[in-house]
Amino acid sequence: AKETASMVIVDDNFATIVQAVRRGRIIVHNLQHILLYILSTSLGGILTIALSVLIGLPVPLLPGQLLWVNLVTDGTSTFPLAFENEHGNVMNNKPRKNGSSLLESFMIERIIVAGITMMIGTIGVFLYSMYVLHNSLIESRTLAFCTLALFQIWNVQNSRSANRSLFFRLKTHKEILEPIGITTNPMLLGIMILALVLQIIAVSVPLLNTLLKTHPLQIEEWFLCLGISLSIIIIAEFHKFIRRNH
Repeated sequence: AKETASMVIVDDNFATIVQAVRRGRIIVHNLQHILLYILSTSLGGILTIALSVLIGLPVPLLPGQLLWVNLVTDGTSTFPLAFENEHGNVMNNKPRKNGSSLLESFMIERIIVAGITMMIGTIGVFLYSMYVLHNSLIESRTLAFCTLALFQIWNVQNSRSANRSLFFRLKTHKEILEPIGITTNPMLLGIMILALVLQIIAVSVPLLNTLLKTHPLQIEEWFLCLGISLSIIIIAEFHKFIRRNH
């Protein structure tokens, strides 16, 4: 019987099945969060390079800088998403159809919206630095590099839930979705701080300046990168609001 069964209960408490289903649903949700994050951040980098090539701009980021973003930002931030706590009561959700995709339609929308936001923000900072501030190419690339990295650091907070807001209660036709809050995943918050520190080091330490071809930024330039990159949270929150009845 055990060899042919799809599920085996090792004790005589049928509540074990309920807990197993709950844990399975949380795992599926966290897999969705990881996919949402990885695909949206990757799309942002791809679109940034692709558009700059199409319109004949110098590439805003060099290969080493993209590798740094992928390893330091994406690599560190993905791990804590696997340990995101349950949001609401997952047992109220409908069962998933067998063989259904992990990526739902509104998640694909968010991936596209996030990717386009990162592309516009990164190239916009690059062009502003080159043609308005008249900075050198290496300074402009450093600004674009930091903007894209900060976009991805903030985007990990957006990816903690596909439909719940970070700050606001969202009313749907079925239920009230409570906000998840920024500080409810301490591990993720710590990793974000670490990623920020590493990004500052990447443009401040002479050895890394040489390796990554970056230039130290002034405080006002950091604020420029910060202000542009935080738009990813505003746009993701707006998308969750308009799609709250999904």
